[in-house]
Parts: sequence; structure tokens; C-alpha cells
Amino acid sequence: MNLATIISYLPIAMYAESLHLHNALGSVIASTFTIPPPLTGCIRDFSKIWRPKHAQIISGPDQYIVASLRHGNTFPLQNKNLLDLAQITSREANVEDAIEHWRPVAIHLSFLTPTRRSEGHAKLRMMYTIILSIATAGLLVGSSVSFAYGLWISGILLLCLLLNLVLMAFLQWCTGPIFNRKSDIAKDTTIGAAGGAALDVHVVVENFNASELHVLVGFSAHLHSLTNIPIRIRSWRSVVWITRLLGVVLVIQATALASQFGGTGKQVVGSGIWQVAYLVLLTVSRLMASKCPDALLRHQPTSADRLGHITFSNRRAALAFIATLPVSPKAAKWDWMNEFVPAGDRRKPWEVDMAKGRLGEDLEIGQDVELSARSRGILEEVGRARSLPEFVDACANYCGAIGLTRPQSAPDPAVPKVAVADSPEDKCSRIGRRQSTSTVLQGLESRPFSSFSGVEDEKVSGSRHVARRARSCIHLRTAVITET
Repeated sequence: MNLATIISYLPIAMYAESLHLHNALGSVIASTFTIPPPLTGCIRDFSKIWRPKHAQIISGPDQYIVASLRHGNTFPLQNKNLLDLAQITSREANVEDAIEHWRPVAIHLSFLTPTRRSEGHAKLRMMYTIILSIATAGLLVGSSVSFAYGLWISGILLLCLLLNLVLMAFLQWCTGPIFNRKSDIAKDTTIGAAGGAALDVHVVVENFNASELHVLVGFSAHLHSLTNIPIRIRSWRSVVWITRLLGVVLVIQATALASQFGGTGKQVVGSGIWQVAYLVLLTVSRLMASKCPDALLRHQPTSADRLGHITFSNRRAALAFIATLPVSPKAAKWDWMNEFVPAGDRRKPWEVDMAKGRLGEDLEIGQDVELSARSRGILEEVGRARSLPEFVDACANYCGAIGLTRPQSAPDPAVPKVAVADSPEDKCSRIGRRQSTSTVLQGLESRPFSSFSGVEDEKVSGSRHVARRARSCIHLRTAVITET
């Protein structure tokens, strides 16, 4: 077998792979700042291309489940493809490597906050324009040179890549996603949590016995618009016809590639040239998406603080950690956990132990507190996880972003200011003058947000000092309930 024959078989992996058209369509429809990825596909997938389905583009075929801490219910996850592309629910951890634990469970934590549309978009637009212009010019020049030198297959294949790129770019500008609850999100962003905006935590799992949990923290309306309400696509008829044109181009591309399998002439060079161009375009597209994944949520402007995975030794420790995250509860504290650990005689003693150990308040558990050895170990493991510097910093930043703390320098006029007093007496007097703040903090009472509770300690430094400054705001809730 000579070199030409080997080159002719190089594109087989791309020719025979599963169709990724739906993911590509989802990425370009979601944002006008994502570089359209190159497309491949077999002729057997042509029926899927000719009859695209809305659910396959945004939601995806996988059926995941969401548990809401605020409402205590569960529901099927919507918009899975979009959340995967935005790197919110697609992260993975090799929990099998944690051989020191019998049943390791990994939590992928993301703090989501709405942002203003204008933040950072000028830079993204410039990068998008430059990269797309270079790619278009390169493919056009390469195709012209190939035809000039008689490399017809190479010219056709590069022309197919160019047509795919142009069609996908055109699709970006004539369509887009339609998110729900925009007015509620705008209101929550304006008044902040201190003004009554509801907070929620969504736990996304493949099944209720999964070893990896994707946890989303944010405003309730914001989270539901991403996980519970299907995202519609504007100008769906345009999507259908452009997808069909893409299907025709893919058939021509697949035919040209298949014609060279086992060939030995000079036309075989076209397979190698196409392979190189495809890999370059794919690398650029994925690098751009990995550097700015929030751009995929441009039409629902979101800032996502994605923490590295946190590994726990067992499921109950992971669930106890989730229960300490900030939420404005409407249901009972542990209702959301019914599908993970059914309520009954087995769970009741564990709930009592968590209450005795004051779960989430980051207090040292005395030996005089009567707890089972397993519950004491869970409380200690949760405390260690909540003291991780990355988690402490993320909690402090999130608390400030949702309006529960005020920046020490210049406050954001769009977020209501919450007073941070130096003494509990001053705090109580300020709370008396802010009824809206009293309401939301009383709502948070049954769900401790203890990474921001406690008094300020002047001896703390670094990230711990920043977190303690933020904790003073939530600590007001005890004074409020005592006074009322």
C-alpha cells in the first residue's frame, strides 16, 4: 500500500462518524459570536437533515432530570444541548479514580447571574469577524488554486467547506433563540435578592443514582428559563431550508470523499487537503467556544462561575452540601431529596442529626452533641468542602452579584444597596427601615446560607477576609426574626 492509498483513507473517521449537525446548529443559533464548526455526515443521515426537529437542536436526545430546592419538585431537563455547549452540564470528572472512597460522588457547581448584554461583546464581535474572514478567504483561495492545478476533488471538497461555513454564518444572522421570563429576570436583576428576588438551586442528574451531579445556583426565574422552559427558535422556516441546503452540500462532500477511497492518482491529494482544512476549522471553532462559553447564552445574557468538581465520599455527603446552598424555600427543606433518598424511617434520623449539627453554619461540632459516627463524618466533610478557597471566593462574588452585599468601592446603581453595619445593634436598626430586606431574609431563614453568615473577623486575610465581609449581610436574618 503506497502513500496515496493511505491518504485516501484518512477522512474515513469523519465520513463515518455520527451526525453532529444538530450540535452545530445549536451553537450558531444560540449566538452570533460562535465560529461555525465544519460539518460531516453520512448519506444515511440525510433523512434527519431534511426533516430537522426543534427538540433535537436545543434539547437534545438525552433525558436528564432536574430537582429544584426551592419548589421541592423534579422535572425533565429542557435545553440540554445548549447547556452542554455552554459548558454548564457537560463537564465530567473521573470519580472512579478516587479509590479511597467506596462510593465517590462529584458535584459540578455553577453560579449563574444575569448580566448586561453589552459586557465584552465588542471584543467578541471583532474576534468573530477576523476569524470568519480569514477562514472564508483561505477556503476560497485554496479552492481556486486546486481548480487551477487540476485537483478537482480538492477544489470541490474545499468549496463544500466554504459553502457550509457561509450557510451557517447566514443562519446566525437570520435566526436566534427566544427565551422566556425575560421580564421576571430583568426585575430580579434590578431589585436583587435583598429586594425580594427568589433564589433557587437546580440539581441536574442523568438518573437519581448518578455519581455526578450538576448543580446550578441563581435566581429562580433565570434558572427555570434555562432548565424548565423550552427555548424556541426564531424564523424556524429559515432554519429548515438552510438545513436542507446544508444536507445537499454534505451529500456532495461525502460522495467526493468516498470516490477517492483506495485511489492512487493525484486527485487523492484532495482527501488529505480536506482533512487538514477540516481539522483547522474544527480546532478554531472549539477553541473559541472554550474561551468564551458564556457567548452561547448571549440572548439570555449570563455570567457563569464554573467551579472545579468537588468530590465527596458518599451520596448523602454530596446532598447535604447541596442543601447548604442559598435558596428562597417554598417547600420543606428536604422535599427535593425525596427521589434521591426516599423520605421515611431511614432518612428521618439523618435529618435530625443534620439539624443537631447545624448543617451549613460552619460551626465546630462539640463532642457533647449526640450524633452518629456517620452523620458526624458527613458534617465534617461538608465543612471541609465549604472552606475550599475556590468555593469561598465564588460564594462571596455571587452574594455581591445578586444584591445581598454592597461592593466596598463604587456600588452598582442597578442593584439595591444593603447596609453592612459594624455591630448587631446597628444592623437591627437598619433592618427596621427596610421592610423588603426583612421579607427576603426571613424567607432564607429555613435554608442557611452560612458561607455568608457570621461576624467579621479582623484577623482573617485573603479570600477568607472577603468572604467574611460578605457574610455580615446574611447574618442579619437572626436579628430580624428576633425583633419581629
